Amino acid sequence: MIRLEPIVLEDRGVRLEPLGQEHRDGLEQAAADGNLWELRFTSVPEPGGTAAYIEKALAGQAAGTMLPWAVRDLLTGRIAGSTRYHDVVAQLDRVEIGYTWYGRSWQRTHLNTTCKRMLLAHAFDSLGCKVVGFRTDILNLASQRAIEALGARRDGILRHHQSRGDGSVRDSVFYSILASEWPGIRERLERRLESQRAPGAHEGPMAESREEIAVGRPEDAREIAGLMERQIEEHSLPVDRRGIAAAVTAVLDDPRAGFFLIARRGREAQGAAFVAFIQSAEHGDVGAWLEEVYVIPGRRGRGIGTRLVREAVRRARDVGCRAMDLEVTEDRQIATHLYEREGFQRLARSRWMRSL
Repeated sequence: MIRLEPIVLEDRGVRLEPLGQEHRDGLEQAAADGNLWELRFTSVPEPGGTAAYIEKALAGQAAGTMLPWAVRDLLTGRIAGSTRYHDVVAQLDRVEIGYTWYGRSWQRTHLNTTCKRMLLAHAFDSLGCKVVGFRTDILNLASQRAIEALGARRDGILRHHQSRGDGSVRDSVFYSILASEWPGIRERLERRLESQRAPGAHEGPMAESREEIAVGRPEDAREIAGLMERQIEEHSLPVDRRGIAAAVTAVLDDPRAGFFLIARRGREAQGAAFVAFIQSAEHGDVGAWLEEVYVIPGRRGRGIGTRLVREAVRRARDVGCRAMDLEVTEDRQIATHLYEREGFQRLARSRWMRSL
């Protein structure tokens, strides 16, 4: 039977510290980085509620059902967020990983992968867990993709299971990793971390990127198509390489159709954006539609996407567009925060617009 005790875990510039009231100010600052308490799917303390949040987590620890941590970024010394084991069933050698959140500055960086690897390694290699579980809201598609990317198996859905912060009731999707599956998943996480930028080599959370951003040219067609293929593959969708190549070439050959932006660091492409020109009865003669913004794994969270959006807005304005529209689904929380920050307003559930 497993026995949980508070412990410090540290790896790759990230330290998990046993949660205590001494972390209150740091957690409040991390939660304010993106107003995370406003997110529908995430359990984050509201302003003034952090002390109670910590107290409740420690009560769960005393009861033997939780083991909470504060997550510290050692590069900056700042608290980045929190995570924990929960719904612990000691007699079954089972824990779940959850209650995880990070300030916006640390989202889509190496930090989450590092934390998950440390928590899984401690559970399986030190505690002797037979299984580690995960659960998430059925509407939180981003969380489901992230859990599945770890290699966890989807066990099923528990309907009408748990209250959300807004009072609605969610269905929960459950996942698990067995001890026998851990060695393969550990190797996968190690490869992912090796492909991501090492901590200490970047300038800090959301540092201004140094990539050069330029308008795509016909000779960039293959490179841009490759980025679009990677984006589609990340969503586990079928890739029509001929169709993608033809669409990219058509836009590059006809400036009236729109433009691509490509972000490079040296000779290596780091990301791209695509803007299509549209005839709009809503905003005037010419409008712009921001079709895609994509940044490769390992380079996210460093301001590249923000710079691509800003350059797309500037160039669309320069050619006389009156407004820019886009669609982004509600589960893409990081994207919606980016567009809000850059002056876009929600017109409908997934439709956004910014006047130029």
